[in-house]
Amino acid sequence: MPRGACDSHVHVFGPLARYPVDADAPYAVPDDRPDHLLACMDAAGLQHAVIVHAAVSGRDNRRTLDALAQHPTRFRGVVLPPLEQPAAHELDTWHRTGVCGLRFSYTRTARAGMALQPQWVACLAERGWHAQLHVEADQLLMLEAELQALPVPLVIDHMARIPAAIGTRHPAFDCLRRLLDRGHVWVKLSAPMRLSQTTTYPYGDVTPLARALAQHAPERVLWGSDWPHVNLQAPAPPYADLLALLHDWLPDPHARRQVLVDNAVALYRLAPTAWPGVSPA
Repeated sequence: MPRGACDSHVHVFGPLARYPVDADAPYAVPDDRPDHLLACMDAAGLQHAVIVHAAVSGRDNRRTLDALAQHPTRFRGVVLPPLEQPAAHELDTWHRTGVCGLRFSYTRTARAGMALQPQWVACLAERGWHAQLHVEADQLLMLEAELQALPVPLVIDHMARIPAAIGTRHPAFDCLRRLLDRGHVWVKLSAPMRLSQTTTYPYGDVTPLARALAQHAPERVLWGSDWPHVNLQAPAPPYADLLALLHDWLPDPHARRQVLVDNAVALYRLAPTAWPGVSPA
């Protein structure tokens, strides 16, 4: 791995007595805490990760915020928008703690009120945060005009959940390329196990889609593991195996460094000079 590599999409949970999930959560979550995540990262040679607050944890963002406070040089965070916008001083505290975006969801299982609302756009713009979008392929087509006009950076999760069986032939693929061409949109090469027709590693039918996106906009592509793979109806792949897929998707080591280091530095306010033994990109 290149020094300073970043996993752009992880979740943390527990201890559940202190950080409970919603009472009506549709699936169980593991007791996978920040120290468990750091052990996976250290073994794989990654220095940084972006914790995305999971919807199943509700709108109480304490689990993510506490992890950021405990490991300020290793983690950045994307949190869920509360039902009511906090006071400016609280948002500023989040910013200093390492929050760099808000996550909005349009998937069929999304809870009410998770769509991007106009009042949040100003909050994002004022602090240099991005909007992170969990969206399904068909929904992306319906949202294209709105997303093209968005005046803040936009990150689209999990390759827009385009089914690998259709891949680059899906209309959402061309839509995603058009959005990437706007210059303010990023996409995560993440969660291949949620796109593939197969249930086992290495999810080879996802490779053409991942390669095509990386080749189209190499400066706005990120990699994420989606660790610890909650709500997955098949065995979870080992962390290092998912990272190894990037070698197949991006055989060029310079391209991998761009995705794992340079692009993450640009989007997540990561300072390469803060990494031991790492020179600025």
